[in-house]
Amino acid sequence: MGSLMELQKVLRQREERIAELECILRARDEELAEMRTKLDKFMSVLPTSPSLVNICRQPRLKRALGISAEPQAEKSVQELTEQQFKKYTKSKR
Repeated sequence: MGSLMELQKVLRQREERIAELECILRARDEELAEMRTKLDKFMSVLPTSPSLVNICRQPRLKRALGISAEPQAEKSVQELTEQQFKKYTKSKR
């Protein structure tokens, strides 16, 4: 019976380790998705044809287009919906 209890203990430890690693993997996946969103946002503003070196040396002739995106994380959406903004009354003319 002692060996059975030892095997159960080892199995429990492995399951706990798997759960820890899955948690770490989920966190990395979330971070990767956030970083991809930021990269897409920054890349949408930069022109694609000239290299970055040429951008620094030459003045920009055309205005680059930017894309405004909704927040991707559920937490940031919740923060925006809960935030109270100041109210300003219109002045009478």
